[in-house]
Amino acid sequence: MRFKALLAVVALALGFTGTATAQVQDGSAADGTLFLTVFDPIRGETYNVDLGTSISDYLAAPTGFAADAGLATWLGGASDPGAILFDVGLVNFGDGSDLAAGTFGALITANGVPDAPADFSFGSTLLQNMQSYVAGINGSIANANSIATSGAGYFADPFTWNGNVGQALGGTTTGGAIDSAIALYSILATPTGAGQDWVVEQVTSLVLNGDGSLSIIPIPAAGWLLLSALAGLVGIARRRRAALA
Repeated sequence: MRFKALLAVVALALGFTGTATAQVQDGSAADGTLFLTVFDPIRGETYNVDLGTSISDYLAAPTGFAADAGLATWLGGASDPGAILFDVGLVNFGDGSDLAAGTFGALITANGVPDAPADFSFGSTLLQNMQSYVAGINGSIANANSIATSGAGYFADPFTWNGNVGQALGGTTTGGAIDSAIALYSILATPTGAGQDWVVEQVTSLVLNGDGSLSIIPIPAAGWLLLSALAGLVGIARRRRAALA
């Protein structure tokens, strides 16, 4: 089922998590973690932030994120804040255990509901491009004060992002305007059928504020019930794997 975002912005004062300083995980060594990428086309700069929350934790309890001081300073230097674009994403491109747990795939903000990948190969291309983008993000966090001006961690890079994740995100584009809501979707391979099928669902909607914080717009109650059920399935799969170990 697909859910529409609420029209009104609800900035939650409770439940915000702080930003992290570690490298963004892409699922290859540990559960994928969320990242924020913000683009100023006038300066030709992308500011990248590790949000530090894993896919399992975020699906269980979607939340907003506290202000990032470095991002707030960078946003304050924009000559035209209305030109700013942002995305929140996550890639969990790991092994068979992720597939069995129902967390093999991605979270990504998009303008409109993304097309489900036509097959496992097409979905893998999306995840590979996102992994390359995460590698670029980590390089910018480590070496350039979170700012990228070219290469894999740059929002306008045509091979890894460029508004539709290097041509791999079908049916829509990425990039939300500052102070405006954009929906966050999960694109996950089913835990059966060798990952041949993919499910696209809206998780929540997010708003980037001028202080560098992210506000959340909860989805309708039915959506929360669905996410709770998905989180329960993830927990069951983990317990089964632990019992077999």
